[in-house]
Amino acid sequence: MRGGCPGGRPYSGATSAKRGGAGVETHHRHTFTDIEGSVAKWELFPEQMAASFARHHEIIDAVVAAHDGRIHDRAGDGVLARFQAGNPLACALDLQIAFRQTDWSHVGGLALRISVH
Repeated sequence: MRGGCPGGRPYSGATSAKRGGAGVETHHRHTFTDIEGSVAKWELFPEQMAASFARHHEIIDAVVAAHDGRIHDRAGDGVLARFQAGNPLACALDLQIAFRQTDWSHVGGLALRISVH
């Protein structure tokens, strides 16, 4: 299985799923985000992290929606977003910009890790 997915298909970078069993194939792209070092920050700044966590979700929700994505799942500080039509790479860049422009000094800074699939 060199350079491809199981079954010998080339990897396209998108996942596919059949919609409603009708044979219509859709492609989804994903971003996954999480806060770097969040456990330590929660231990050091519990009250401040609660406010930061809420702001984190507000920013992610707004930026994902602006890029025609939708939040698919949340786990802890991790957020999985799915993009059927939008651009997840542009979304990831805009998320990094938004997080850099936000003052997180009350929790010793906040860095967001993002993967794009």
